Amino acid sequence: WFALWASQMISLVKPGGIVIIESISQPRCDVGDWGGVTKEWWAQAIQEYEWDTQLGIDPTSLEIIDFDPLTQNEYIHDRYNVKLTKRKLIP
Repeated sequence: WFALWASQMISLVKPGGIVIIESISQPRCDVGDWGGVTKEWWAQAIQEYEWDTQLGIDPTSLEIIDFDPLTQNEYIHDRYNVKLTKRKLIP
């Protein structure tokens, strides 16, 4: 379900735009939270779900951003953000 949800969000972004997905949890079996995906999953997903060719994501733009440990609390423990960029259309 995570791939479908992310794909829908990516498809809404205009070419050249930035996709930011915030507060992603690690997988439920790892942290007992709502359940998310590993940080490594994103690079694999770009290829596996063809986000690079079908949705225009630049694979080199993948950026994993950890929450600042000083601002973490029990509700966002081990969460992170993802930043991706869609390629601009070439006229």
